[in-house]
Amino acid sequence: MSDYNFVIDNENVVLQDKLQEYLVDTTQASIAVGYFFISGFAEIMEYLKKMEDSTNPEHMMRLLISPTTNRRTAEAMLAGNETYEETKSKSKIPNQKENSKEKTKDEVKKTLEYMPQKEKELLAVKKLIDLIRKKKLQIKVYTKEQLHAKAYIFDLDVKHLKRVAIVGSSNLSISGIKQHTELNIITIHDKDVQEVKEWFNRHWDDESCVEFTEDIADILGDSWAGKEHSPSDVYGKAVIHEHEDIFD
Repeated sequence: MSDYNFVIDNENVVLQDKLQEYLVDTTQASIAVGYFFISGFAEIMEYLKKMEDSTNPEHMMRLLISPTTNRRTAEAMLAGNETYEETKSKSKIPNQKENSKEKTKDEVKKTLEYMPQKEKELLAVKKLIDLIRKKKLQIKVYTKEQLHAKAYIFDLDVKHLKRVAIVGSSNLSISGIKQHTELNIITIHDKDVQEVKEWFNRHWDDESCVEFTEDIADILGDSWAGKEHSPSDVYGKAVIHEHEDIFD
């Protein structure tokens, strides 16, 4: 235990590695982040097999996010465009559930066009849609106020470790899980993990939360990435995206 790394800073210990390590044996993942980035999901989507293959309806990923409050944060959330990631406003979001939901839907639709049309992004979107259809992913928007907390709670199917929680500064994005200098703490103490999960459940069940699972599935399904593509289509879009200066 003495040589176990409890601090994740993306320098000595990288969060992406830890997420992948735990997700392989995870039956239920509960994640609360300010923003959800497809770029971050793409790095962990191949490690969800145990959860995905389980017939237990409780074995799934629950994702709690803040509402999209403006175009720049929406672009960051779905396009994974890291230049938009910094927070522009720290003020509270008005407690208007339907307005927050509709605004988030509108912004998601607008900003899907900003997402790089590459194979990795295409596969990530299709994986998201598949997990939702299999009822292995549920997404809620926390509209009460800005959700600034970042927490990752994993229920594990291993003998030596039943639950683990990671709490800190990292959003589920490329920058948050492996590029930026962050500070996260792992706890494997059952009492601590229980308290973190109770915090998550309390916010998950808060009356201000609105369901967003089917909404985002429909939006993604109607997008370029959600439609059927041949391998040549994907390759062609990737080439055009990589050489936009030539085609302009």
